[in-house]
Amino acid sequence: MRIPRKYLLSCHQDTQGGIYHCVTRAVWREFVFDDHGREFFVQLMRKYEAFGDLKVLAYCIMSNHIYVMVYVPPGKADELSDHQFLKQLSHLYSQELIDDMQQRLATARAIPDVEKRDAAVRAIREPYTRRMWNLSEFMRSIKQGYSRWFNKEQGKEGTLWQGRFTSVQVQGGWHARFIAAYIDLNPLRAGIVKEPLDFRWCGYAAAYGSSKEAQGGLQALMLHESSFELCEAWKAVGREKMHEYLASLRQAEHDKKGSLKEERSFDFRSESARYRCMLAEEGEAAVGDAIPSESQSARRKRKLGFDRKEVEQILNEGGKLNWRQMLRCKLRFAVDGVIFGSKEFVEDGFQALQDQCGEAYANRTHGAKKMLYTKESRIYAHRQHLKDACEVH
Repeated sequence: MRIPRKYLLSCHQDTQGGIYHCVTRAVWREFVFDDHGREFFVQLMRKYEAFGDLKVLAYCIMSNHIYVMVYVPPGKADELSDHQFLKQLSHLYSQELIDDMQQRLATARAIPDVEKRDAAVRAIREPYTRRMWNLSEFMRSIKQGYSRWFNKEQGKEGTLWQGRFTSVQVQGGWHARFIAAYIDLNPLRAGIVKEPLDFRWCGYAAAYGSSKEAQGGLQALMLHESSFELCEAWKAVGREKMHEYLASLRQAEHDKKGSLKEERSFDFRSESARYRCMLAEEGEAAVGDAIPSESQSARRKRKLGFDRKEVEQILNEGGKLNWRQMLRCKLRFAVDGVIFGSKEFVEDGFQALQDQCGEAYANRTHGAKKMLYTKESRIYAHRQHLKDACEVH
């Protein structure tokens, strides 16, 4: 008998939220993700992440299945201000709908009777708030959204997914990092790449590329020690700055230990290096005899990975990439950009795009973004985002 999803949630979901490792597969295990499809899916996932006020800590988009590890906060609709409500809607819906919603809320807020006013506001917001801070709604939305897009692209009809998604509660801290490593190592174990950084549709590679969301997710993953800490960070500074709060928490703990401990920072560069060391250790190729009761499939996957020499090199380097490796990661994400060059060159091209594309660029004041963490300070790029393709009207 299928267990209702609400019984699979953390017993602390209502007080401190929970971390969940979710997996969903395509029907008949058909390959439904090409490069363009993966890119669309990531953009779609990010929009519903922001709408639902969740935090994606790790993900990987394979050819016929996906992995997502997400923190779901204990959000409550009655504690959500109208301003924040409209902000979350703006990640998914058109400006026309946002303006209409704002006007309807203003009218409802003007009702003199308190009970009638609260009931009117609740009726306006409830169809949307019931989908926020909700694991099932998050996964359902991205699965359905991708199905509609895929069927339209391919001229097909019918279901795309093999039943409902599976979800596993994950303890915060080391356990969450262990599951994240399993997720990011999937392309390596499948023999698709020889280095997880070369598979751009996982959170690890995206963090080294150009994704601020992926960087924040990786830092939050490495810096938290429990779901309670994630909850405290979410309440204190909001979803987008959780990693900054956790970094300050770890820094304060480090400073209390006094001068006997060596200085260290808790920024993206240091935490990503620490995670890279963990990936190296967990991703080492198996040698010797099989583990008792281990399947041939599991054994075959374990034999694919880093060799011992690669592991030792990564650990000796402290998990850090040199500037050439970092630049290669950045350039991999430049292929979906539209302009690449000096700051002046990119800005000139961006201005031309503004003139030609009008509304699509109306809210953007500049287009040149420096590629961070590279030795070369002259490298800038402008990326084309899939906002219009993902927007819901």
